[in-house]
Formats: sequence, structure tokens, C-alpha cells
Amino acid sequence: MKALKTIGLVTGGVVLALFGLVLALPLLISSEWLRPRVEEAVETALKRDVALNGPIKLSAFPQVKATISDVEIANAPGFSAPYLIKAQSLTAAVKLFPLLGGQVEITKAELTGADLRLQQNTDGANNWTFAEPPADPSEPAPLPNIQAKLALRDSRIVYQLDNSPALTFERINADLTLRRALTASLSMALDSAPITFEAQIADWRAMLAGEVQELDAAIGWADFSTKIAGTMQLGEEVLVNLMVEGNAPSARAVAASGNVLVPDGFVDGPIAVTGQIESDGSLSQLRDFQAKIANLAANGGIVFDTRGEKPALSGEVAFAPISLDDFGFGAAPAGASETKPAPKQDAAAPAQNETTPTSPEAAPIDLAFLRDYSVDLALRFAQIRAAGAEIGNVALTAKAGDGKGEIRLSEAQAFGGRISGFAQAIAGDLPQFSGDLTAKDVRLDQLSAFAPDLPTLTGLANVALVARGASADAESLAANLAISGTARLANGSVAGVDLKEILAGKAPTGAIPALSGLEANAVFQGLDRPLSIDGRFVAGGEAFAVKGSVAAPQRLLLGARPSAAQIQAKSRMIDAAFSGSVRLAPELETDGSIELGSEALRDLMRFAGTDLGDGDGFQAFRVSGKASLTPKRIAFDDAVLRFDAIAGRGNVVLDMAGAVPKVTGALDLDRLDVTPYLPPPAPTTLAPWSEEKLDFAALKAFDVDFDVSAAGMKANDIQIGRSTLKVSGSGGKLRAELREMALYGGTGSGVVSLDGSGAEPKVAVTTELKAINALPLLTDAAKFKLVDGKGTIRLDVASLGDSQAAIMRNLAGTSAFSFEDGAIVGVNLAQVMRSALTVISSGGNFDRASLSTQQTDFSAFTGSFAIDRGIARTEDLQLIGPLVRMSGKGSVDFGGQKVDLAVQPRLVASLQGQGGNANQVGLQVPLRLTGPFTKVGIGVDQALVTDALRATALESARGGLAALFGSALGGRAGPADGSAGANSGDAAPAPSVGDTARGALGSALGRVFRGGEAPAPAAPPGGTSPGGTTGNADAGAAGQPPAPAPTQPQTPPPTLRDLGRQALGGLFGTRPTTPPPTT
Repeated sequence: MKALKTIGLVTGGVVLALFGLVLALPLLISSEWLRPRVEEAVETALKRDVALNGPIKLSAFPQVKATISDVEIANAPGFSAPYLIKAQSLTAAVKLFPLLGGQVEITKAELTGADLRLQQNTDGANNWTFAEPPADPSEPAPLPNIQAKLALRDSRIVYQLDNSPALTFERINADLTLRRALTASLSMALDSAPITFEAQIADWRAMLAGEVQELDAAIGWADFSTKIAGTMQLGEEVLVNLMVEGNAPSARAVAASGNVLVPDGFVDGPIAVTGQIESDGSLSQLRDFQAKIANLAANGGIVFDTRGEKPALSGEVAFAPISLDDFGFGAAPAGASETKPAPKQDAAAPAQNETTPTSPEAAPIDLAFLRDYSVDLALRFAQIRAAGAEIGNVALTAKAGDGKGEIRLSEAQAFGGRISGFAQAIAGDLPQFSGDLTAKDVRLDQLSAFAPDLPTLTGLANVALVARGASADAESLAANLAISGTARLANGSVAGVDLKEILAGKAPTGAIPALSGLEANAVFQGLDRPLSIDGRFVAGGEAFAVKGSVAAPQRLLLGARPSAAQIQAKSRMIDAAFSGSVRLAPELETDGSIELGSEALRDLMRFAGTDLGDGDGFQAFRVSGKASLTPKRIAFDDAVLRFDAIAGRGNVVLDMAGAVPKVTGALDLDRLDVTPYLPPPAPTTLAPWSEEKLDFAALKAFDVDFDVSAAGMKANDIQIGRSTLKVSGSGGKLRAELREMALYGGTGSGVVSLDGSGAEPKVAVTTELKAINALPLLTDAAKFKLVDGKGTIRLDVASLGDSQAAIMRNLAGTSAFSFEDGAIVGVNLAQVMRSALTVISSGGNFDRASLSTQQTDFSAFTGSFAIDRGIARTEDLQLIGPLVRMSGKGSVDFGGQKVDLAVQPRLVASLQGQGGNANQVGLQVPLRLTGPFTKVGIGVDQALVTDALRATALESARGGLAALFGSALGGRAGPADGSAGANSGDAAPAPSVGDTARGALGSALGRVFRGGEAPAPAAPPGGTSPGGTTGNADAGAAGQPPAPAPTQPQTPPPTLRDLGRQALGGLFGTRPTTPPPTT
């Protein structure tokens, strides 16, 4: 008993000592002693350099383990990543007794915050293979003696295949237990999509040794889960027999997890995939494959056999009827306009090699795989439906072997007709290619359903094409491929784009067919030989014919090389022709000569939606010249233009490369007659200025820099000589500068500026006409033939506003005119005066008829206006001439459309014109012009008449001129007793010289001041004279003696007021004493 007790005490002491030793290990073992031994153990296992850079912490309970910070495992030679693994910490559990003996045997290892850089080359080499190849290649590599638990916590893996973009797996947590059985679990994220993996192998050492072992695995990605169950053997032969089953509740969700955009019209549904994978290393099969993705279902099998001389791939996949509408056919992918995030790539990942891709045109054609592999695949579609169109019984086969490859489409029922095709390639030093395509009675309305964004086509198409060629690279293949055959379209139409609406600049509605009766034929003789096309169609009731050819179609296919081309289009209304070169890539480009014309221009414009009605203009046009076109530039060079009777030439460039289009160029015209294009004469009534907002947005829509010159111009009866105009503008501003204009013996220039860049539009006009002949100008412009002379007119005004009314109300600036050495045509006041003096002094008859062919000369007729807030005011209207002076002042209200001018013509006792006194006193006739623009009234200013007559009479009396005007305008005085001054038996006396002169003067001036209307003739003696005096009332009819004169009271001599009233009566006829209305 005592012995047992002693043994128990000893045993307990030993255990206690061992336990104490374990607890004391962290104190007894130095980290600097442990560091190189751990590094050596890991380096021996991994065959890589290992650096333990941080401190080492030891613990002995509940197990002996070490925690090491800042751990780095070097990368394999030949790979660019700076390391294979770099971790924040490594925790390793070790066996106690080997540790006491100086050996480190790890039973558990855990990396926290690890960054793994996995790299693989295209030849299959990678940086994560640690085992060394055996010394004798015939012997298998020794199995690793590992029994441990390995773990990753909060880590990531960056995987890169050669120079392809790196994939980053984040939030990795993994556990791997290596005992007899292998169990693994993994969770991580790729592009935010969660991925899970679980696997179990019953005896992983036995599987590596060549024994068959059961394998169970599960893979999850987003909502897609896959189960794998079966057996696997890894040894000299790899044997696999696995059943795979995958499911997902939503195909759209799986696509979204993979950043795959699906159309909005996609009909969502579940995903179910099943199949069996069998392989013995040389024969691999996918059997009993079935897949259903939403409404897409397929089944079949694939076999890959490497037992023969060359690998062979064969199989068949059959698809159930497919409706492409269920997959959103023709709809834009959901979120297509959004920016798709780029795949996440680690910033520290190795830089990719920058390479310049080889142009596909120069890439050699390698068909060696046709010798190295055997292929026999078949795809079968029971039916394909899309937008009402159907393709049925589609059988597509692909075969390859013995250096030949072919793809064949058996005759399919497609688009209401039948389609078949064949393509073959033969390997060799010079690869050969051939193929054919046949389409019979294909309905284009069904075919166009597959391109819903294009206009709807109808008609029957028949195509028969054959291609043959041989080439060692893609470029020479395109150049040497010989394509021949025909294509024909019958009874076709195009809807969805209305040609008339396009010509009218409207958005197409597609309500009516743009083209109908479409017939087209194309003949192919080879890509290196001309391709000819001809056709006809009807649009808007008009028949059109089109014919064209392309000299070298293969150049267009190559894109970068131009080809000569010709096209002609002709109808009753228009004919067009182009001859030059065309290039399709990298962008459309044409360069050549173009001719476009119409001899029925009004019909063409009516066809385009603008009905001009009937008229003399817009009958024909034609333009020809050199033209070049790119998507950003259209240019006409040395173009010859004919528009009706207008002819010219010039250059025009439309540049669309900037923010807005820009038009530049120059146009030189022959004589320009715009009369046929002017609107009919305006109505006599003038409408008020419009308050409708003016749209100046068009000024911001384009830039312009254009020069126009014309040898002469004609507008109605207005004749203009050589003229040049420069139009420039950008940023909402436009400036039209008339640099030269020959006008009725003089010249003209001016500038019109429009500024729509600000919140309120601005307008400015500056013009000057020098040395113009007034009479022909006014005659041609307004049939106004009463003023002649050389004149100058200046105008400098500006305004702002967004409507006509606002612009006229805000008008401001100056204007002036000056005519010299001119005349008022139709009356010669000086001649009237001289004739009157001759008759008074020497007797004789007054020649009234000669007055209508004479004129009143003036040396100066001037005036200026100051314009503010739409009202032009003048204080200096002035006319100077022999026997006549005139002054005036007043205003013209452009905003209110009314006139208020006071003019005072005066007859003076001076025959001096040039250099005469403008303020010389004479008989003054105050007139006032008032009223709206449409009805200006002319009347005597009664308020000034009395003062003017008194002042005039006093001055005339002082100079003795009163007697002269009294005799000339009022007639000689009769006897003091009022007798007739003739025997009672005499015939009626002839009119007095005064009556005759007064009537002639009134008749002449009446034509001036009343627009040519002559006053009523003076009353015969005995009646009331125009001046208001009484003649002989007893004069009877012709041949009858007059009645005896009654006794009358003595008439007092005329007063100054009487003289003035008589003068006004002679000038203007008898007028009422009350002032006329001002409107």
C-alpha cells in the first residue's frame, strides 16, 4: 500500500512538474531562439523564403502556440508580384515534445489579414505550387506529411492570369482541415457578389494515391447554388464521375450579380441546370445535359475524345421553341445609359504590359486547328420567334478535320421564305475560302422585325450570292474575295420615315409609307469589279428612278480605302448626280462633283410641304460643282448656281466640328432680280407693331462668315448697281455689313447688327447713302416724281426689345438728309412770278399750259432728326430756292405710328437760290401734317395764319412788294363807284390778269400740296372768285346782252386780311375758316 502511495506521489509530482514546465515554457524559450526555427520549418515545407518581421508571443495553455506579427512569404522566381503572402499575423500551434527536443511541428496555422498574390502564366506555370518535382520523373512525388488545420481570416486574394486584368476576392474566411478526411469551407466576395464553397473528401491521401474516393461539394454564387456529388480518382489516370445540379430563383438577379445588363423586356424566371460529367482522362463527356434559363430550354450532350490521333469534339444541342420577345429583343438593356463600374482591380497589383494590338487587317490567318482537331457539332432550333416573325426548322452544323472546316445552314423556313447557306475554309500555305447564300421570297416586313429601330420594310427579296477567295491575311482576303450574284427586291415599300416630312424638316411620323412601288436590282461581279444598282420607287405620288455603281466594292469593305462611285436620281421634279470617290471608314467621306437641279421647283417645294401657290419666281434651280462630305464637314468648291434668272458661283463650307455649326464661304452673283420673289404690295392700312415675342435663338444655333457680291440688283422698279455684303456672327451675335452699293448715281454702305446673346435682344442700324439722284430713286421706289436732286441720307439708330413694338418704342439715334441743286417737279414758282410781272407791266396773255412742264428749283433741302424712345424730332427742316423758302419742325413717332410736323413755305421777293437768305421775309403759308402713318392729314395751321399774314404784309408794304402781290394775286381794282368798267351792251369781259395769274399759281401749287389734284377753276366774272371777291353778276349767256348793273354800295378798299385771304384762295381754293381735323 505504501509502495502504491509512493508511486502515486511520484507520478503526481512528475505530472505537476511537466505542467509547471509547460506553464514556464514562455519564460524558458526565447523568441529569438524560436524565430529562426519557425522560419526554417516553414521554408522547408514551402520551399520559399519566409520572413517573420514582428514580435513573437508564446502561450502554453490550453495549447502551446505562437503568434507572430508581420509575416511575409516570398514569391516564386519568374513572377512579378512583390510577395506571395503578406499577413498581419500568423498564429501556429505546435507539438509539445518535439518542441522540447528542439523541433517545431505545426498542427494548426491561422493567417489573419493576409494578402495573397496568385499569378499564372499562359503556359500553365503558377506561383502557388510548392512541391519540387521528383528526382526520377518515373516515380510519383512523395505525399506531403501534413496533418493540421489551416485557416484564413479577413483576407483577400488577387488573381492575375498573365497580363489580363486582375481579379480581387475580398472578405475571405476559409478553413481547411487535413486529417484523414479533407474538409474545406470558404466564403468570400467578388465584385460585391458573395461566393461560398464547401467540400469533403473521405480520404484525401488515398485519392492522391490513386484510389477512388467520394466527393461532395457545394458552390454558391449570389443566388445561384450548385451541388456536385460523385467519385474522383487522382493518380496515373484521372477518373471523374460527377452529377452536377445548379439552381437559381431569378435569372435577372444572377445577371445583375455578374454586372450583366439585361433588356427591360426580359421575362424573368428561374435557372435549372443538370448534367453528368464523366471522364477517364482521355474521354470526357457531358451527358444528359438539360438547362432552363427563364423561358429558354435546351438539352443535349458534348463529347471530347483524345484517344485518337487528334482530339475530337462532337455533340448536339437542341433548343425548344424560343421567343426572343421574352428576352427583351429590340429593347435597350436596363441601365444601359448608366456607367458600368469597372472591375475592381487592386492598386498594388502588377502593372499590365502595354501592348499595341495588331491591326486585324494585317493579322495572318491561321487555320492549323483544322488539321489538329476534329469537330462535328450540331445546333438545332425548333422555332425562333421575334416581333411576329418566325424562323423554323433551323439546323446549323459545324465540321472540321483533315485541314477543312465548314459551317452549313440547311434550308430553313425563315421570314415567309427559305434561307440556306454554306461556308468553307481549307488550310494550306495559301488558305482558301468559299461560300454561298440563297434567300428565296423572303418577306422584308418580317425581316425588319429583327431591327425595330430601322424603318419598316415590305416586299419580297431574292438573293443568290457566291464567294470564292484565297489569302494569307485578312487584308488580302477582302481584296481578293470574289463575290458574284444578284439581289432583287420586288413590290417593296419603306414606312416609318416619310420622305416629304424629312424634306420639310419635320420629325417623321411614319403614318404613311415614304416609299412605295419599290423595285431594286443589284448585280455583283466580284469585289474587285463594279457593283451596279438600279431601282425605282414612288413617294408622295411622284415616281423616282435611281441608278448607281461602285467601282471597287472591296475598298469600301476595307474601309480605309476609297472607291470611285456614281449615283443618279431623277424624277419629274428633280434630278441629281454624283461622281467621285466614297470611303466608309473610319468615317463616311465623299469627294467629287455633284449636280442638283429642278425645272419644277414649285412642285418640288409643294412636295416637301411648302406650297408657294402660283407666281413667276421659284420655277427652276440648278447647282453644280465640286463637293466633299464628312460627318463633320460639307464643302462646295467652285459651285455654279442658277436660280430662275439668277446666276452665280462661289464656295460654301458647313463645318460641324465645333459646338455649333459654322457656315463660311463667298458667293458672286450676276444681276440679281428679286422682283418675282417679293410679296404683293402691302395694304394701305398699317397694322400696329406686333407684341409677339421675337425668337433670336437661331442666332446661337450657328456661326457664320459669308461674303456675297452681285453685279447688280433689281427689286420691283428699284435698280441697284454693284453691291458687296459681308455677314458674320457667332455666340448669338450677327453682323451684316454692306460694304459697297452703287445706287442711282451714288453709293451706299451700312451695317445691321443683331445681338441675341443677352437677356434682351439688341438691334443697331448704321447706313449712309451718298450723292444719290432723288428723282429716279423716288420714282422707282414709290412712284413719287415731285423731288429731284443729288442727296445724302444718313441713319444711325439702335434699339433693344424682344418684340417689334418694343424695338420701335426703344428706338434711339440720329438721322439726317441733304439734297442739293434739286427741284420740286411740276411747278416753277419763279416762272409764275416772272410771267405775272410781265403780264402786269406790259399786258398779254398768261401761258397756263407751260406750267405743268416746269419745276421749282432749289439749291438746298435739308433736315436732321434726333431719335429717342421711338420718337424722331426735328427743328431744322429747310428748303431754299428762287422765290421760295420753307422751314419746318415736328416729330415722327415710330412707336406710336403717327406724325406731327409743322412746315411753313414762304413766297419771297428773291429769285436767288444758291446762297440765298433762308430767313428772307415773304408770304408765309403755315401747314401742319398730323395723323397716323396710314392717314396723314394736311391742313393750314390757322393759329399762325393771322400773325404770318400781318408780318408778311407789313414787310411787303415797306418794300413796295404789297402792290406787286396785290396786282398779281388779287387783280386790278375796279372803279371806285363799283361799276363794271364796260358798256352795258358789251359781252362779258375777259378774266383779269390778276385772276389769270392767281388761278395759274393755285393750280400749280395744288399739284404739289394736294398730290397733283388741281383746284377748281376760278369763277367767271359775275360769280364768286376763288379768293372770295364778287365779279359781274349781270353777264348773261353767250350772245345775250348783260342786264343793267344794279346800284350797289361802294366797296371799301381791301384790308391786309383780305389780301391774305385772297392769296390763300388763289393758292389752295376757298377753305373753311375753321381748322380741318388733324386726323
